[in-house]
Amino acid sequence: PLSLTTSSGSGHGIPLFWHIPKSGGTTSQTILSSCLRLVVASTSGAVLERRKAEANGTDYSGHHPLRVVTTEQGAKFVNVDLTTEHGVKQAAELDLIGSGLADVILAPNLNLVTDNLLSSKLGRAAKAFAVFRHPIERAVSIFYYLAIADWEPTYDPSLANMTIEEWTVRGRSPNNIMTRTLCGMTKGGRLGKDHLKFAKNLIQRKFVVGLTTEMELSWKRFRYYFGWTNSTYKHSETCLARLVKSGANSNRHSKVEKGSKEWEALAVINKWDIALYEFIEELFWEKQGIIFNGQDGRDADPDSPLKQNKQGLHKLELVHITKTGGTSIEVAGSKVGIAWGVCKFQDSWQSICKAITRFRKNVTPQHRAHWKCSLATAAWHCPPMEFASGKNKYEGVKTFTVVRNPYSRIISEYYYFFSLRKQDDNSTINDSTLMNRWIVDELRQAKQSGTCSLGHCIPMYNYVYNSDGHQIITHVLRMENMTDEFQDLMKQYNLPAKLKQINVRKKSSALGISDLSSESISTINEWAKLDFEHFGYEMI
Repeated sequence: PLSLTTSSGSGHGIPLFWHIPKSGGTTSQTILSSCLRLVVASTSGAVLERRKAEANGTDYSGHHPLRVVTTEQGAKFVNVDLTTEHGVKQAAELDLIGSGLADVILAPNLNLVTDNLLSSKLGRAAKAFAVFRHPIERAVSIFYYLAIADWEPTYDPSLANMTIEEWTVRGRSPNNIMTRTLCGMTKGGRLGKDHLKFAKNLIQRKFVVGLTTEMELSWKRFRYYFGWTNSTYKHSETCLARLVKSGANSNRHSKVEKGSKEWEALAVINKWDIALYEFIEELFWEKQGIIFNGQDGRDADPDSPLKQNKQGLHKLELVHITKTGGTSIEVAGSKVGIAWGVCKFQDSWQSICKAITRFRKNVTPQHRAHWKCSLATAAWHCPPMEFASGKNKYEGVKTFTVVRNPYSRIISEYYYFFSLRKQDDNSTINDSTLMNRWIVDELRQAKQSGTCSLGHCIPMYNYVYNSDGHQIITHVLRMENMTDEFQDLMKQYNLPAKLKQINVRKKSSALGISDLSSESISTINEWAKLDFEHFGYEMI
C-alpha cells in the first residue's frame, strides 16, 4: 500500500480503515456510520441496495452509478462492494475517491483496495488507520465465530466438533495475517526477519494505530487526527461511548490461557504477527502517544493516574526495593509518562529514564533534597518510614512494590555489585568462596549501619510495614510472578505501562542458592527473618 500517505500529518488523502478480522472492525464501522454519521464506502452499501432491489422485485445485476444509500436509522453508505476483486475494480472504474461521495473507506482486503483505488499519479491517496488485536486472541475469536456464523461465506460447522489445537495442527488457523498482508504475501511463502522489518516500517510510517484493549482512547485519537470531533448528530457521544464499551458483532466465548497448549500452538505459527503486534503496542503508547499527548483526552481528566499531584506523586506509586525488578518498572513507566522511582529526578532523564523527556510538560521533576533518606541509600530506594523528614512521602496515594526470595535477592546484589567493577571477569565473579565471603561481610555491615554497599540490602519488611507492624504498601507483587501481576495491576489502575526486563542478571552469572555456604545461609536467615515470615518464602 505505497500510495498511503504518511501518518505524521503530511500530505492529503481519504481516511482508509484496514478492517482486520475480529479486531473491532464491525464496531469501528458502526462508530463511523451510526455515531459520527460519516458516509462510509464498504460492502454495506451494496448489500443495502441489493436488499432494496430484491424487496421491490427488481433486478440488481450489472453496473450501477455511484450513489449514497441511507439506512432507516440514518447511517449512510456508498453503494460499492469492497470485499471482492470485481467490486473493487468496479469502484475504481467509477472513481470512488474522486467522486467525493465517501468520507471514509473500509478495506477488508488492504492490498486489493490500495492497488486499485489509490494512485499517486491521479492524486488518489489515503491516510490509513486500523484497530489491532493480539494475534492469539484474534485467532481464538475467529475459531469460535466461524463455528456459529452461518451467515458468513467462511462459516464452518465442523469447527464445533474440533479443538483449537486440532484446528491449528491441520493448518486451518490464521497464519501471520497482518505481516503477510503488509508484505503482499497472503497467498503463501516463507516469512523472515526482513518481512517483519518491512511490516513494522510500513505501520510506523503509514498508519495511525488503535488497540482493541484501548478502544475509547483509540477513537479519541482517530477523531482528533481526522477532524471528526464535532459531529452534528446529537446522540454521537452516547452512541460512541456505548460502542467502545460493548462493541458490535462481538461473540462471547471461552478464553485461551497464555502458556496453554492451544496458546503455544497458535503462537508458533503466528510468531511474526505477535512480534508485529508488540511493536504496534509500543508505537501506540510511545511514539504516537507523544503525537497525541494532550489531544486524546488523557490529560483532560484531573483524576487520571498519569497525572502528578502537588507533591509530584501519581495516584499509583512504586516503592523500589533493590534487586526486585524495580528498574524495569521505572523504565516501563517512563515510556508512557509516569515518573516512578529514579525517574522523578531530572538527572536520570538523560540515561535510564530518557523516554520521560517526551512528556516533559506533564512531569514535574523532584529535588533530591526533598526526598532525603535517613539511611545511606538513594531517595528512590528509601523505605517510606525512613525519609529524613519523618513523614511517609507516599502518604495519600496508592503504592506497590515487588518482593522476591531473600536468597535469590542477595545473590543478585552480589552480581550487581561486581558488575560495576569492570576489572573482574566471569571466572573471578563466579567463585562461590568469594560470593559467600561477600554476602557475610555485606550483611554484617547492613546489620550495623542499616545498609550494605551502594545503599542496598535493606530488608524488604522495612519497606512494606511500619514500626507498629501495620502494612503501609497497598499492593505487594512477587518477582517470581511479576510479569502477570504487574500487568493485572496496570489494568486495575487503567495504566498503559508494559513491562520489559531491564538490569537483569547476565547468563554468565552461574552461582545460585545451592552455592550458598552454611554461614551465608545462617546470616541471610537472620537478616531476612521477617521477610521469610511475612512474604511466604521458605527458610533453608
